[in-house]
Amino acid sequence: MNDPLELIHPRRIHPRYNRPLDGVVLETSDGVVFRYSLASLAELSPFFQALNELPQPLLTLNADGTSNHPAPNVIPLPSISSGPLAFTLDAARNLTSGGQVPLIMPHMVWYPWFLEQLVELALSFELRHGLYCLWQKLCIQQGAGRNPALGYTIACLLFGHDHEWGMAYWTNELEKSLPISEWCTTILSIHQPRALDALHEFTILKAQALQAKLTAYKRLQEEKEEKARDAAKQAQWWTDVYTDALMEAEWAEAQRAIT
Repeated sequence: MNDPLELIHPRRIHPRYNRPLDGVVLETSDGVVFRYSLASLAELSPFFQALNELPQPLLTLNADGTSNHPAPNVIPLPSISSGPLAFTLDAARNLTSGGQVPLIMPHMVWYPWFLEQLVELALSFELRHGLYCLWQKLCIQQGAGRNPALGYTIACLLFGHDHEWGMAYWTNELEKSLPISEWCTTILSIHQPRALDALHEFTILKAQALQAKLTAYKRLQEEKEEKARDAAKQAQWWTDVYTDALMEAEWAEAQRAIT
């Protein structure tokens, strides 16, 4: 039997997510549809667990007016594109099967739209796996791509308690961070205002600590300059004493020569 969805969305089914026929169908904003087992999604997300408990009507698309397949439960995702959804579903599949974390591309960290869609999937549909994989990458990544401020932000969205994600560790890492991006402050203001307050408090303390270091450095430089001036004065004094003594010796020698 032909896939009933092919009659509705020909050639727009994601190649990795084209089965099962009786599962849920997720339709993204760019027109790509994803099939996934509703029972499997129910194990991943309370949102889909509730959906799985609803009765599924039959679809009558066959010549005899009947169908052996339940109607595809199409859920439109008008604010989610296929890239973030595919990454999230790949992450869910790999995490539950013990596979490898999906490849993290640079745009997943630097493009706000991608991050925002991962956040929406995590918070609105309770599919946290994509955001969690990205957070794991931020935890272990070293070098230029490391972004502690973003790691802090995602951790605040994923976990409810500080001890679940190591706030002390991330607070220490924030000292090495680039300036906190506008995306981080915006997303925290919407979803975790208390975490944003803590972040602002930390940045204030960080600025105060930096100012204290600059003041101490300036004071040290001033002390060094003062010591250098004192040393120069002392050297000049000894030079003057030596010069006076030398002149007195030359004068005495001249007097002896006259007499």
